[in-house]
Amino acid sequence: MQLNLTDIDTLYNKVIYSSSKIHFKESIITYRAGAHRASIISLWITVFVDIIEKIKVLSIDGDANATKIEEKLNNIHPTDVKGMLAFENDILKFACDDLEIISHIEKLHLEGSVRNSVSIR
Repeated sequence: MQLNLTDIDTLYNKVIYSSSKIHFKESIITYRAGAHRASIISLWITVFVDIIEKIKVLSIDGDANATKIEEKLNNIHPTDVKGMLAFENDILKFACDDLEIISHIEKLHLEGSVRNSVSIR
């Protein structure tokens, strides 16, 4: 069986959005420092920010689903913690089911990594 592994620095260079790159760099730094849980959380933030950036681009390009999702995000008041959490909980559904920018398998893997990183052991 052959494994196709990619170096973290190679993946970093493939990140398009500067806001995503900042968070991914933090994830790499914390990983290399041995702070693996912090690295996973930083990586989740990277994924979240990257999906939001893609939503914005798709909305500009006229994608109706992306426009609805962007409006939903923009309508969350900065002090509405429940609204923010609800949006965060739905972000993978939006990315997979509504926008099809991630596959169902990727969605399952991301949901599992988030659940595992925040569970108390």
